[in-house]
Amino acid sequence: MKLVCKKNIILLLLVCLFILNVCTIAYADSTKELVDGNRYYQNYLITKDKTFLDKAYLHYYKASELEPSASSYLGMGMVFLEKKMYARAKNYLYKAYSVDENDATINYYLAKFSYQNQDYIKALEFYNRAYFNGLSGNYDVNYSIAVIYEKVGDFSAAKKYYKAALRLNPNSVEVKERMAALELLETNKKKYFEN
Repeated sequence: MKLVCKKNIILLLLVCLFILNVCTIAYADSTKELVDGNRYYQNYLITKDKTFLDKAYLHYYKASELEPSASSYLGMGMVFLEKKMYARAKNYLYKAYSVDENDATINYYLAKFSYQNQDYIKALEFYNRAYFNGLSGNYDVNYSIAVIYEKVGDFSAAKKYYKAALRLNPNSVEVKERMAALELLETNKKKYFEN
């Protein structure tokens, strides 16, 4: 009886080791696909050559087939956002969000998606989540939050984030112009109500 039990335990251990090995290989392959997808996506951002987007998508898709993850869904969402295929972008970005709702990068791309679709309140919500989950030192996040606050009429909050964006990029002409426009608006508003 002890011999049969030992054989079963050994067999069970061998099966577990085999499964662990298969999972490790799939994880390693998935990680390689994500790295390749990110490389092609970065090449697209540099060159704006859309063939890089197609290659990035292919690698993100392979990664999701090997090991579905927030990163693979995010990658596919980023690709479709760049291609302006908003329904597909939304689908993958929200899949990524359902896996990790506190990931700063996922929230950043959901904010971009929402902004591009003129849902400014939702965009502000996602930009704030990105900000408070690690991207507070990101120029684009601060600038985008400021622009949205300006659009919804909260000029003091807009100025706060424009100032933060300017600290991150002191040479930003667009931030300086927007801040000057806000100052002019406030000056004209004061003069209007004084009369």
